[in-house]
Amino acid sequence: MTESSIILRMEQGVATLILNRPDRMNAINEELYDEFLKAISDIGKDDNIKALILTATGRAFCSGYDFNTRFFRGLRATENVQQEVRNGVMEASQPMLALRSLAKPVVAAVNGYAIAGGLSLALASDVIVASEKAKFSEGHVIFASTPDCGTTYFLPRLLGTPKAFEFILTGRTIDAVEAERIGLINKVVAPENLESAAKELAQAMSAAPLGLLKLVKPAIYLGGTMDLSSTMQNEATDQSICASMEECREASRRYFEKFKGKQ
Repeated sequence: MTESSIILRMEQGVATLILNRPDRMNAINEELYDEFLKAISDIGKDDNIKALILTATGRAFCSGYDFNTRFFRGLRATENVQQEVRNGVMEASQPMLALRSLAKPVVAAVNGYAIAGGLSLALASDVIVASEKAKFSEGHVIFASTPDCGTTYFLPRLLGTPKAFEFILTGRTIDAVEAERIGLINKVVAPENLESAAKELAQAMSAAPLGLLKLVKPAIYLGGTMDLSSTMQNEATDQSICASMEECREASRRYFEKFKGKQ
């Protein structure tokens, strides 16, 4: 029996999606791609799930896309090369769009190598916790290609333009300590603590009512693209929606009851 390319677990309102092709450094093939997108869609529809942890088996988090898949057919084309490559890259970008569009916090628990498309998967998550064994590389320049899957969107926003230039055009690999220092990731932990650290963070972020979570994530990303006045208008709209939700109203009542008379 063939083992699934992903493993999906649920515990206390947190889903853990595990990439499971360790013999191929969790490179994304058609099967993993299809299973991944279905899992993200199912998680988005399940109101019992309030946060997602994305991690992997073996020595790699994800080494990008498997060269033997349809996503690279454009590189083997003799006609219409540009269109074939463009189509392949746009299709390959869908898992990253799915992660960023998921209206629930996503914690990437990076256990090992995160390269090219694998780096993009981590960057499309909302928070990144990494093992001391983790390594990060954009990598495309090494095989004479430009970045894809949102890398030129994510990296300048996280690192600033000069650092993004350096990281992309040198193609160098950095360890988890440097990744934390330059702001690529949130936290470095010992390998044996990676799972518990990711769970602790996911559970802490998912403690709020689900309706609130679905408002906050888009607001954070919109806030990075809008002017101050527009951001404030969006905040006011979101807070008015939140105030109308019974689950949020009940949580507010409990909070104010607890601290009544202490101010």
